[in-house]
Amino acid sequence: MTTGRGNVLNVEAYDFKPSLHDDMIAADLIISHAGAGTMLESLRLGKRLIVVVNESLMENHQAELAEEMERSNHSYAATVSTLLDVIKRADFSTRVPLPPPNSEAVPAVLKEELLLRDLGR
Repeated sequence: MTTGRGNVLNVEAYDFKPSLHDDMIAADLIISHAGAGTMLESLRLGKRLIVVVNESLMENHQAELAEEMERSNHSYAATVSTLLDVIKRADFSTRVPLPPPNSEAVPAVLKEELLLRDLGR
């Protein structure tokens, strides 16, 4: 596809592919659904990310996660109807990397909760 400025834009889309990891590594920009796994993998790879929220979901956890990641300056959130506007206004220089995972957080909470229960609190 050639853009209006004469630049070439390579777009790849899939109905299904067992793994997108290699494609994600090669990508300059990832536009994806707002699933938690895809979002975290994209951001852990340090990719520019725009997520498109499925507005038809009830109790839309995708929207909540996408909005929080945008508020935290990690990615941009869009809907199908706002995607073009988000692409046009996206300034990835303002995005910050996702912090490394804290593998001690969950065990610490579990330990604290279990200890408090053992102490009768």
